[in-house]
Amino acid sequence: MIPVGKLAYFRGRLTNRIHAMVLEQYDHLSKAGKINKTLLAKRIGREPAQITRWIGAPGNWTIETISDLLLAMGCEPSITVKPLDSENVKHTHVELIASGSTAETAKVFQMWPEANDAKGLPMLKVIAGADRRISCG
Repeated sequence: MIPVGKLAYFRGRLTNRIHAMVLEQYDHLSKAGKINKTLLAKRIGREPAQITRWIGAPGNWTIETISDLLLAMGCEPSITVKPLDSENVKHTHVELIASGSTAETAKVFQMWPEANDAKGLPMLKVIAGADRRISCG
């Protein structure tokens, strides 16, 4: 059985990757003057305050939330799945890999299952940089 701490770690890791991907695209389009929270909200029938909450943290995002936000920005994610090898399960290197037209640096963390915090969750350590991309049409 997969330990609860490992399940929590991988859930949080995926949530944070998706949030970073969406936020990066929003920042890119916003800086280019192509989108703002009001326009994004109008495109998906929400209030700007809701967009602010979603962009601030991924706490209660659903797949529909992710789809709506990316569609409103004229984007869609490129998703790949890869197996974890035995070494990655022991010392997991978080690598964010997707294809697309924009690239920014993301932090890569290393999980050391033998070093847990007070709640029994794996400790994380920043070890390198990686590419993160989204494609826009």
